[in-house]
Parts: sequence; C-alpha cells; structure tokens
Amino acid sequence: MIIVFHRAAISRPHRHLGKTESYHMIFGELDILLFDESGRPTRLVPMGDLASGKTQVYRMSSPIWHSVIIRSEYAAVHEVTNGPFRAKESEFACWAPENPSDLRAFLDRSVKAISQA
Repeated sequence: MIIVFHRAAISRPHRHLGKTESYHMIFGELDILLFDESGRPTRLVPMGDLASGKTQVYRMSSPIWHSVIIRSEYAAVHEVTNGPFRAKESEFACWAPENPSDLRAFLDRSVKAISQA
C-alpha cells in the first residue's frame, strides 16, 4: 500500500507478529525508530528519496518494536507486508504513552538518546 503522512502524524511504537515489513520511500523524509523489548531505542534509520542521500528502502524481517517519525511536511512510502491484514497481529507497546503529546515527547527523548549513543 502507499501511505502519505503529514508532519503532524504520530505513530505509537508497535510490531506485527508473524510479519515482515518493508518501506520504500517515494518522497519526503522520515525516520524509523527501533526499540528493544523494554522500550529503549536501539536504532534510528533516516529515510528519504534518492536526492536526500538517505536510506531509500528498509526491511524489518522480524517483529521488532518500531515507530515512524515524519521529518518533512509530507512523506510518502510504499509499505509492503505479507497479508492478509489481521488487526490481532499488530501489538502496541505497553511501555509507550498513548496520549499524543506524551508520545511525541517520548519519541523525541528516544531520538535524542539514540543520537547521543
């Protein structure tokens, strides 16, 4: 599927049980933030289109905790996963805030922590 995000979009950390997931950038910039089981950030994958010089395609071949942070006004990705879609195969992280402003602050702290590591 093709997903177009606005900068204001926020993604609570989640994982997809029994699925692989790939992102292919179409335009714009975003970061994929990966977490361990306890909610510590482990990796930041800056993504962008060809002109950006950033990663264009990223694949998660295991059910890893992740979030997407939009860095441009709009960003579009081609997301590929094995189907069919079943909501019960997606799990949201219990250690991540649900409130959007708290979640945004949590993600900002996580990016800062991984950038300083």
